[in-house]
Amino acid sequence: YIRVLSILAPELKNSSVPSRKFNLYKSLVNHKLLYRRFESNINKAREVYDSISDFFNNDSHFWLQYGSLEVEGAGGNLELAENYLNQAESLNPKYHYIQNAKCNLYYKQSSSQQDYNTALEYKQKADELGDKLLQDLSFDDAHTHHIICRGQYYFIAKWVKEPEKKKEELSLLKSKIEKAVKLHPRDKKLDQALQAINRAYLQLGLSADSLPDPDIMDLSLIHISEPTRPRL
Repeated sequence: YIRVLSILAPELKNSSVPSRKFNLYKSLVNHKLLYRRFESNINKAREVYDSISDFFNNDSHFWLQYGSLEVEGAGGNLELAENYLNQAESLNPKYHYIQNAKCNLYYKQSSSQQDYNTALEYKQKADELGDKLLQDLSFDDAHTHHIICRGQYYFIAKWVKEPEKKKEELSLLKSKIEKAVKLHPRDKKLDQALQAINRAYLQLGLSADSLPDPDIMDLSLIHISEPTRPRL
């Protein structure tokens, strides 16, 4: 990986037109593929990004993928993720996929905190950004709904313990995801999320309060993409 990217990097750095080589670069630095290729070893994936950071430090796609790796991988550093995604945003502030990634990061931060007030601040930031993305009618992407649904679901699972309050919160979330499914009826991720929320809601009516909340698969960033033109 490092050898190939090191060969590609100097040429791509001085290029501003679409090319097969740039598409190859995009494929090689895709954070999900890279993480899986190295058998979920986040340090090896980091080595690949670090080896070419001097060439691509002005490329928003590079920082988007590196930041997304830190959110994606076990052992990821959410502070580094926020730094990298902020760099991506500074280079391409209006790019929706960067905003999606930041929204996902804020939700992850909200469910990883040990202090409720701090967690709530992150959730509110994520909610505000998610609402802004959904209001942009020029960008209609199902996985924005999935990010919001999954993020709010895991916040409820961690922080809302009182049964009646949890029932109320899950009911509101269920309504949101039902609307999203109507907008994107062919999206399997949203359907899976709705099923998980329905199961969590039904479990509240059972006497066994030790049942774990069902998981929602983390597929929200599976198709991060970038225009075929490099931003260097």
